[in-house]
Amino acid sequence: MGVVTTSGIDEIVQDILDITVVGVSDGSFKEEVDTAFWIFEMASDTQRIMGILLIPEFKTVYNAYRREIGSIYGLVMLIEFIKDILYEK
Repeated sequence: MGVVTTSGIDEIVQDILDITVVGVSDGSFKEEVDTAFWIFEMASDTQRIMGILLIPEFKTVYNAYRREIGSIYGLVMLIEFIKDILYEK
């Protein structure tokens, strides 16, 4: 998974924890590769976190659901990562 952010993400991390940020995702298929993109962005458009995923290959099944679920997975994994870092057990 590749992740790109704006120079600061302190406010957007807090917005993610407060459940006030917008997350959008999409998946696509090109040249026999399943990919997914996701983004969290603040309403003020000042901070964002974006990521791209390569979905593991499964030759017998090519459908949009795998890519869409993969992109949602990226959003969820970022939330879990933030929670793990801020609330280490």
